[in-house]
Amino acid sequence: MYIACVFNKKFLPHAATMLCSLLENNKNVKCIFILCDNTIQNKQINLLKNFIKQYGVETNFYFVDNSRFKLFPTTAEFPLIVYYIILLPEYLPKKIDKVLYLDSDIIIRKPLSSLWNTDIEKYALAAVRDIGDVGDYFNRLKIPKNKKYFNSGLLLINLSKWRDKNLHTKILNYIRENSEMIIFPDQDALNAVLYNDWIELPLTYNVQDSAFYDPCYKIRYAEIINDPHIVHFTERIKPWKYLSENPFKNEYIRYRQITPWKYKIPEDFSLSIYLKKLVKKLIKILSQKDYIFSNNIGKKILIIFSIILEERESKNLNNLKKEKEREIIEKLKILTPELKVINGPFKDIKYSKLKSICSTLAPKLLGTYEAELHDIIEGICKTKYSVIINIGCAEGYYAVGFAKRFPEAKIYAFDIDDEALNLCYENAIINRVNDRIILGKYFSLEKINEIKFNGDGLIFSDCEGAERYYFYKDTENWKTLVDKFDLLIEVHEGYVPGTTKYLIDLFSETHIIKKILSVDDLLRPYIFDCKFLENIDREEKIKLMSEERAYQILWLFMVRKSK
Repeated sequence: MYIACVFNKKFLPHAATMLCSLLENNKNVKCIFILCDNTIQNKQINLLKNFIKQYGVETNFYFVDNSRFKLFPTTAEFPLIVYYIILLPEYLPKKIDKVLYLDSDIIIRKPLSSLWNTDIEKYALAAVRDIGDVGDYFNRLKIPKNKKYFNSGLLLINLSKWRDKNLHTKILNYIRENSEMIIFPDQDALNAVLYNDWIELPLTYNVQDSAFYDPCYKIRYAEIINDPHIVHFTERIKPWKYLSENPFKNEYIRYRQITPWKYKIPEDFSLSIYLKKLVKKLIKILSQKDYIFSNNIGKKILIIFSIILEERESKNLNNLKKEKEREIIEKLKILTPELKVINGPFKDIKYSKLKSICSTLAPKLLGTYEAELHDIIEGICKTKYSVIINIGCAEGYYAVGFAKRFPEAKIYAFDIDDEALNLCYENAIINRVNDRIILGKYFSLEKINEIKFNGDGLIFSDCEGAERYYFYKDTENWKTLVDKFDLLIEVHEGYVPGTTKYLIDLFSETHIIKKILSVDDLLRPYIFDCKFLENIDREEKIKLMSEERAYQILWLFMVRKSK
C-alpha cells in the first residue's frame, strides 16, 4: 500500500499523528510519499523519517516550488500546500500506478486493505461524498445536478489514468481560469474536472465532523460513525484545540503521544487555570495606558468574560427549567395518579414512569400531544393496517398507542436511543402489547421487504431531520413502499432545509398528500378540546399543553392513490 500526504511546518505534528495512526493499524504500508514546502527544516524531516522507520516503512520527501501556484486562491484555512495533491502524478515514481492520499487532519482506526483493493481501473479516483455545507456547487462549478461532490481528505488515486489523460494539468488550468468561483480550493477544482470520473467509497473511510452533529447522519449512519475506519476532523475547532468536542479527540491525543510531537496541553487545563495565568500577565501591564484595548490580551479578556456570563446565564436557565419541570410533574401526579393518558386517540394507555424522550411529557399524559393530528389518527384507526412502522418511537407513545388501537397488527418501533427503546419496552409490557411490538435500533428502507405481511401498511415517522435519508427511490424497496404503505411524516425543515419539497416531489406521483401545520403553544388551549382541564387557569393550561417546539412543524399525511 502506497501512501501520499502533503503538509507544511504548521501541520507537521498532525501529519505525524495521522501517519502514526495509519502505521499502528496497518502492516502493509510499503512506502510513504510526502510533498512539503521549504518551511520544514532538515532536523524535523529526519525526526519524522526515523519515527516512521520504526515501523519498517520507507519515506520519500519532495519539496514543491510554490511559484507555480502564483495567483492561486488561498486563505488562512487553505494555504498553497492544498494544491500539492494535484501534483502527485508528477512527483511520484512512474512505476507507482496507484496511491492512497490522506489529509493531515485525520486518524486511521482500522486496517485499510479493503479500501486499497477497491477497483478504480476505469476511474481517476475513489472518494467519499462530502457531507458538510459545500454550498450550491452545481451552479458554482457547473457540475450536473445528478452528480455528487466528494471530499478530498481521502483519495484513492489512479496515477496511471491521471498521467495518460494529463488530468493534473487540466485541474491546474481550471483553477487558473476559474479562481473567482472557488471556495474550497483543491476540492472544488478536483470535483469540477473529475465529477464524472470517480467512484464513491463508503462513509466509514472518511467520517467528517458533520456526521457527528447533523441529526440526519447521526440517525442513518449511527453504526458507522460510532466505529469508523477513518475520522476526518473537518471543522475549524480541531482535536488539538481545547474547545474541540469531537468524540474521537482523545484518540487523536493518544496517537499524538506516540509521536515525537507530543500533545503539550495538560489534561487538567481549565478556564480557572487560564484566568489565573491571564491575571498575572495583566498585573504586569496595567500601568501601560490603553494597552489592554490595543493588544490581543484585551480580546482574550472579553472572550473569557463572555464565556463566564454565558455559563452563568445557562446555569440560571437550567435551574428555571428544572423548577418548571418539577411543578409540572407534581401537577401530573394529581391529574393522572395512575399515569394513564387522559384524553385523545390513545386514551387510557399507561406510562411506566414519568419520563418522555425528546418531547414534553405533560401533553402526552393529557392526551393533547400533537392534537393537530388527532383527526388524522382517528381516520388511520378506521383503516385495516396489518403492519405499522414507527420510526423514532421514543418512549412508545405512538407505538404502544397504535398497538392498543390495532389489536391484530404488528408494530415495528425503531429508535437509535437505547433509553428510548428500554422505556418503549416497559410501556409495551405495562399495556400488555409487548408480544406485538418489535423493537429495533436502526431503520432502513431495506427492512420493509424483510417484513412479511398481508394487506396495507403505515409508516409513522418522526426521525429528527433524517427524512430524506430514509425515503428515496431505489428499485425493489421503493416499489414495496409505494405499493403497500401510507405515510405520516413529521418534516423537520428547520434541521434540513429543502426536506419538505424533497418529500412532496418524491411521493406526489404515487400518493395524495395532505399538509398539517403545528399550532403555537400559546394558542393550544383555545384551539383544542381540553374540557378536562376546565378547573385549571389559562396560564397553567399553556404550561401543561406546551410542546416547546423550536419552530413550526409540518406533517405530511400521504395516502396511496391506488387505494
